Amino acid sequence: MASPNASVAALIFSGKLASQVTVGVGLTLFGSIVLSLFISLTSRYRGMVAGAQNVPGAMLALIAGGIVAAFPPSATAAEITPTVVAAIAL
Repeated sequence: MASPNASVAALIFSGKLASQVTVGVGLTLFGSIVLSLFISLTSRYRGMVAGAQNVPGAMLALIAGGIVAAFPPSATAAEITPTVVAAIAL
């Protein structure tokens, strides 16, 4: 389950945000752990397993690209990353 999460993070944090891909990988792994724990502990069905889907990652990459394009060219990846992370969290 870690490999798809890393590939989605690499897709979202590409281009100008490529230097921040480790942040994206960490966030996707953390989110997957939280999701899996929540579903496994609150589900009525024994052995229920949940994981993040990869399809929304393409849409999130488009959103991240739009955010990067809205910033001035002089903005650094470290300045853009919190905005992208906030947009994904919402």
